[in-house]
Amino acid sequence: MTTTTQHRRPAPAHSSPRSFMITISAQFRLQCLGFFRNSRSLFFTVAFPIALALLFGIANEHESMPFQGTSTTVEYASWTALGLSAYVLLMGGFVKVAGDIASQRESGLLKRIRLRGSSDAAVLAGYVLAGLLVSIVCLVLLLAASVLFLKLPAPVHPGGVILVGLGGAILCTTIGLAYSAFIPSAEASQMLLLVPTLILMFLSGVFEPDWLVPDTLRDIGSFFPVQYLADAARSQWLGVDLIHSTINGDSVTVGSAQGLSILVGHGLWVCLAWFVVSLVAAVRFFRWDARVSR
Repeated sequence: MTTTTQHRRPAPAHSSPRSFMITISAQFRLQCLGFFRNSRSLFFTVAFPIALALLFGIANEHESMPFQGTSTTVEYASWTALGLSAYVLLMGGFVKVAGDIASQRESGLLKRIRLRGSSDAAVLAGYVLAGLLVSIVCLVLLLAASVLFLKLPAPVHPGGVILVGLGGAILCTTIGLAYSAFIPSAEASQMLLLVPTLILMFLSGVFEPDWLVPDTLRDIGSFFPVQYLADAARSQWLGVDLIHSTINGDSVTVGSAQGLSILVGHGLWVCLAWFVVSLVAAVRFFRWDARVSR
């Protein structure tokens, strides 16, 4: 008679608040160090968006956006640089967190970290906090470079910009945590992460103006939070309400951004829905072990 033994995680010897914080701190340092030592991650998350902002800005120097209904002149360079903030949040949160978990799960490192940790929540919190830090640092670098080289004006609503940045970083890291459960292997992670990210950039009007995107594709993009994050960052920084804009052929009618009140709308509910669903999916489907190939 054959018996099967299930390998379960032993209960931590000292599951105290102190050990919980030690695990988070150790995991946080490990993930941050891994990111800053990875030249490929640094390039696509830090250098690439800055290079894109500079290229788009130089190619469209002194060109203004065709906005009606406002006296504010918005340069194309500023519009593009602020839109790329959504790309940075996706790369620093979604791509980094999901990619790190998928890679470390397949190598067995994730399981070893879990066995040493005080709790599962502490281990996962380390991933999330590292994703938040990377997202915010890379976002600040993008905006600083845009101010220095593209003459991006001072933000009209600084508090709103900070809120959008923090909220977007939290949302993207949560989605990455949930999405990691559906990545079958480390080898497949690049295609399953970078391809959707780039597609969403085009659907959401990050690389090109929304009104140049076909209606059907723009409607598809409205089901994802990227479009809202990009327009929210632009609106709070430039003081122009792009969230509730109306497209009229080759021009766009916008209003003045009145602080945080313009953030309420369809895009906000889309972001909240993605956050709740991702949180539930992360709790329900998260995997510590790699899938066994048959």
